Amino acid sequence: MKAKKYKDVRNVNLEAIPISIPQLHSFWSTEGGFVRGSSVFCTGTSGGGKTSLAFWLQQILPFDTYFYSREMLAGVVKKQMKRFNHNNESAYIADRTIVATFDEFIKEIYELKPQLVILDSIQVIMDEDLCEMSEFKAALYVINKIRTWSEDTKGTAIVIGQLNKEGEFAGSAKIKFMFDAHLQLTYLEKTDERTMKWSKNRFGKKQTLYYLLNGPDIDLFDEDQWLAAREKLTLTKVVNRTITSYTSLLKRNSPNYSNFKKEYAKQMEVHVNKGLTGILLTVKAIELIQQLIVKFDLKAY
Repeated sequence: MKAKKYKDVRNVNLEAIPISIPQLHSFWSTEGGFVRGSSVFCTGTSGGGKTSLAFWLQQILPFDTYFYSREMLAGVVKKQMKRFNHNNESAYIADRTIVATFDEFIKEIYELKPQLVILDSIQVIMDEDLCEMSEFKAALYVINKIRTWSEDTKGTAIVIGQLNKEGEFAGSAKIKFMFDAHLQLTYLEKTDERTMKWSKNRFGKKQTLYYLLNGPDIDLFDEDQWLAAREKLTLTKVVNRTITSYTSLLKRNSPNYSNFKKEYAKQMEVHVNKGLTGILLTVKAIELIQQLIVKFDLKAY
């Protein structure tokens, strides 16, 4: 008999790649960080920030990462992500004009051996590269190639999947179960909340993180931290609404009103590009409005 008793089976120690962000480090796995040789399926609602999360991870991680963007051209990704820094020399990106096919992409990541690979998205690969196969066989081909690469190189793979208009995964439900973990990104417009949570994670707990796409960074919060942060965010929103209401009272037929709007927008863009957010940005807005009202001699109704 080849089967063993449990007492004779040796434990497998999972190796993990540390993440410098504490909340994300403990969220990703019980070992802490990305589990080597694992594959993660990631889906998200509109506004959930799938591309933002992928790009941000590439900028904060100190090792080679590779983003294969088949949803958007590399130049479009860079433009959309201009609020982030683009200075990480270890971050690589390719689109269909750089690496034309999925098979070519697999060959390239075997050569480069990045520790993190992100593919966006599995549906585009299936539709454009594997259209002669059935949906399930095409998905199986992509997933097997990715999983084999992860196991061979001890890298971590994140594969992004599209959702349909109803917010459901636009593909076979079986696909989600072929990965080690399934990460869901959700944007709730009514409450202006973004969350990431595990619907499945072989290497960690089913936790939830709240996050803000905050200028040049992504801020992460656990449940308790988010409740505290919401209080501050609520104050900022109230003040911002007051500012909007006040500026709406300015006489728009004033010859200097259009100059006021242009100057305000120009200087606020400077503050945003410097990374100011939240209450600090609001304070700058109040100071700027006061200065420009005097400069352009504007009066309220």
